[in-house]
Amino acid sequence: LWWDHPVIQSFEWKKVVWDIPDPVYQRNLGMVTELLDIGEIRNTFARELSLGQRMRADLGLMLLHSPEVILLDEPTLGLDVVAKRQMIEFLKRINREEGVTILVTSHDMDDLEEMARRILMISGGKLVYDGSFDGLREITGNLTHLTVTTDGRKPELSGCRLLSGKNGVFEFEVDLSRLPIRGMLERLSRADGILDIEIRKAPIEQVIAQLYQNWRGQVMGGFRAAAKSAAALVQCTSCPISLRNQHNQRPAHNQYKSQGRLS
Repeated sequence: LWWDHPVIQSFEWKKVVWDIPDPVYQRNLGMVTELLDIGEIRNTFARELSLGQRMRADLGLMLLHSPEVILLDEPTLGLDVVAKRQMIEFLKRINREEGVTILVTSHDMDDLEEMARRILMISGGKLVYDGSFDGLREITGNLTHLTVTTDGRKPELSGCRLLSGKNGVFEFEVDLSRLPIRGMLERLSRADGILDIEIRKAPIEQVIAQLYQNWRGQVMGGFRAAAKSAAALVQCTSCPISLRNQHNQRPAHNQYKSQGRLS
């Protein structure tokens, strides 16, 4: 966006410079104006826009030429709740209705889980996962959080790990791949004093953090194994030298040097 010009002038500039056909420009201008709700700011100077307004206007500018692929880095960073919802819904809609491929890099895992059907994860410069979020959860089991509200008594639930407990509200973590939901509910039904329960998936950030910790542990384990192998190799190669020294044998290169074979 041109900083000292209204938003619409930046849009018109791109139409001319990119040689966008007028029918394509008018159709896309109407689409981004409606979906991004930028009608009220089209005649506003870019320098006067809020962060959320500027990001929506930038995204609208990006889509004027009907791109097949767009790359976005932290598209929801710093946005308020309303602006974030508008951004996410717009990206989902143009992907679904316009067939636009969207590649997003972000540290907000909750936003990514809502927007993306496919996730790529990189560790140590290598692609370590390519698939869905459901498949990602299956790697670490089926971690689930269980919140139990009681009359103050702590429920005893074998197979569930207690995360916190205060004022009669207890939060447990359970792996449903090991303890099926039916078994967990049966144990809950036998507990006394339960007033309410809530079951939800573990936060995706927790799942991803656990995976990266596992991968880091595997890498460190490989480094330690390599270090042990190198130490063993050094010990093996030093053994013949120490034996020759014990028998007062001269090194082979000295023998060749004395015979004029090595200068």
